[in-house]
Amino acid sequence: MLGLPDTTTLLANESDLQSATTDLKGVEDYVQLGLQNRKDVAALGFRKKAANTGVKAAQGETLPSLALTGGYVATDVPNVFAITNAANIGLGLQYSLSSLWKNNSKVDQARAREKQVAANEEMLIDAVRLQVNQAYQNCLLARKKS
Repeated sequence: MLGLPDTTTLLANESDLQSATTDLKGVEDYVQLGLQNRKDVAALGFRKKAANTGVKAAQGETLPSLALTGGYVATDVPNVFAITNAANIGLGLQYSLSSLWKNNSKVDQARAREKQVAANEEMLIDAVRLQVNQAYQNCLLARKKS
């Protein structure tokens, strides 16, 4: 695989092997490092923020909406009328009465998604802890065998 002849003898560098026997930290330190450096844990944090924003957006649909409009018109229709400078400003308020009945289910769905993300986060943290503990125990076992 290295492209060397089959008769080549390889020797291990003992100084590299001795430097690999450094002291281990505690398993909790490695768990914390694992939780900080895993991209899937960070992605789940963003999903949690998105679910929280979804709940707020669903709750916001029960509030009335306010709109401010403005416009400018300059037109000339031959032989009918001519408007040279006309500006208009408007303020509108809209409220949907049906949101009183329909919006509760949207808020419930958004909260369910938020709980689902929280449950997924707990499962992922447990999986990271398990993986780190298994690797740590395997490392300790390998050290005892050597």
